[in-house]
Amino acid sequence: MRAALVLIALLTMSGSALADNPYAAAGISNPMQVTQFLARLKQAVAADDRATVAAMINYPLTVHTSGGASTTYHDAAALRANYARVFTPEVRAAVAAAKADDLFTRDQGVMIGNGEVWMNEIRGSMKIITVNHTQ
Repeated sequence: MRAALVLIALLTMSGSALADNPYAAAGISNPMQVTQFLARLKQAVAADDRATVAAMINYPLTVHTSGGASTTYHDAAALRANYARVFTPEVRAAVAAAKADDLFTRDQGVMIGNGEVWMNEIRGSMKIITVNHTQ
């Protein structure tokens, strides 16, 4: 009986922790990191600030097309040179429409839109980890 009460208490506490941190499933310890990162990303994409967006990426970055092909960008210079190919109008629209309260989270990261952008905490900082072209 005592073990059951302890288990119920632990489950209740973890449920409230998930409510306080909707990004816990991705291993993100501070939910404000996601909110702040998303705000910076939205601002940088809207301003077409390619250098800032490039700095928000974990390299190498793999970009998947809807046809199943993929391209890997190994550094910020390569990303900036191909920015329009990576941040297509659909990807930019998904970022613009993203709201922190509507992000999907799982063990692999936090998803914007229909999977156009995935991000996660890498060595203590939020970074874009994958871009998918869904159209």
